[in-house]
Amino acid sequence: MTIHSLLSQQHRDCDLLFERCRLALQDGNWPAAESAFNQLQQDLIAHIALEEQQLFPAFERATGQTQGPTAVMRLEHEGMQSRLTRIPELLQQRDAPTALALLADVTELLAQHNRKEERILYPWCDQLLPELSARLDAVSLPH
Repeated sequence: MTIHSLLSQQHRDCDLLFERCRLALQDGNWPAAESAFNQLQQDLIAHIALEEQQLFPAFERATGQTQGPTAVMRLEHEGMQSRLTRIPELLQQRDAPTALALLADVTELLAQHNRKEERILYPWCDQLLPELSARLDAVSLPH
């Protein structure tokens, strides 16, 4: 398994959880929305940790670039995570319109972010870090 294939699959898994949460919110199914969001948050945190603790440092060592693409990815991770921290309160308040709007905002940011990783960073990492693929292959998301 390559870095690209593994981490791209994790992106798809998170996309499905975003969609499950969105549909549950639209249906007013609060338990399902909370369940999907909790799993999404758990998986996204695990995915980001994998990138920030393993992939990005390995990339930075291999390239000498610490203020390049990985710096941008970290900033985008922070932006998405800060938005996501508001959703549990919105779910608790049963504020579907605001939760849906925020979820749509994060989904769009995440789609743009994922495209950059999948088109640029991951292929580059596959070329530079073939030994990392074997270590990451053993890692899976919590769900």
